[in-house]
Amino acid sequence: MMLIPEDTEFEPFRIACSQQRLAVQGCTSCGKLRWPPRPVCGYCYSSETFWTPVSGGGVLFSWTLVCREYSGQAGLKTPYVVAIAELVEDRSIRFLAAGRGLVEADLRPGLAVDICFQDRGDGVVLPYWAPARDESRATLGPKRADS
Repeated sequence: MMLIPEDTEFEPFRIACSQQRLAVQGCTSCGKLRWPPRPVCGYCYSSETFWTPVSGGGVLFSWTLVCREYSGQAGLKTPYVVAIAELVEDRSIRFLAAGRGLVEADLRPGLAVDICFQDRGDGVVLPYWAPARDESRATLGPKRADS
């Protein structure tokens, strides 16, 4: 069984995942969203934070194909995709998760993906990237320089 480290900074994230929602931390002072959570804002240096739900929509940034099982704890059969995607709400936020239903031959930067959730059955719910449910978002293209 894979152990999830206890870290109070991530507790709101874990609670949101248990409710099949994705949430990220934000700064109360400047309003910028951030991931991973941290005690001080990298933009304005405020320590005042909030957590907010996000849509779970993303744009594929990068990926790797894992072909060797390192431990049986993750519950993933090799080969599987591990993907980094930018959140549609703020493409400066990149979120790493395993992929499910992502076919290596179809992967390309800008591919629309959605966060889904898997309950491991031990009280831990993990997010994973899957092909976007909304076909109108099939490919969102590169991030604009002025974004």
